[in-house]
Amino acid sequence: MRTPYFIFLLVLCGGCILPGRSYQVVKYEPFSSYMVHDLTIKRTTYLFKERFMPASMFDVTSPLFDDKRYIQEQMREGKVLAILPPGTVVHLVGVRRWWDGESGVQHFEARGEVTLPQTEEKVTFIFGWEGLPSDSIQRAPWDDDSVPQKRYVGEDGKSFKP
Repeated sequence: MRTPYFIFLLVLCGGCILPGRSYQVVKYEPFSSYMVHDLTIKRTTYLFKERFMPASMFDVTSPLFDDKRYIQEQMREGKVLAILPPGTVVHLVGVRRWWDGESGVQHFEARGEVTLPQTEEKVTFIFGWEGLPSDSIQRAPWDDDSVPQKRYVGEDGKSFKP
């Protein structure tokens, strides 16, 4: 008896969260240039793993990542899946723009694959281009230092300004 109720709740909640809230942006710059080749990580990057979710990628050397306690907590809880050194190759398989119309907040999320240097295991990851304000993206771990730390993203998620 619980199964139909659970499925109904899942469909109902899924309909509230997903439709109209995200779309692919891989045909827009800078994302389109990231999709055509493998990317090499330029700075030490951490992968964190939660149950039933892809690994989350964080460039902890970024000035925008200011919560160093988060790293310590994740390490203490054994959630650090891998520390990726500079030179590690990643491949993006998609980038989506997520939009919360109610709060007016957007963010961009890349999905990719990486082979862990320590174990040769292939892992799927998510990298969230978070930035403040929400109409900007931060430099990604595979961007070199010539890329600005933050870049403006237009309201439509398609127009970029330096």
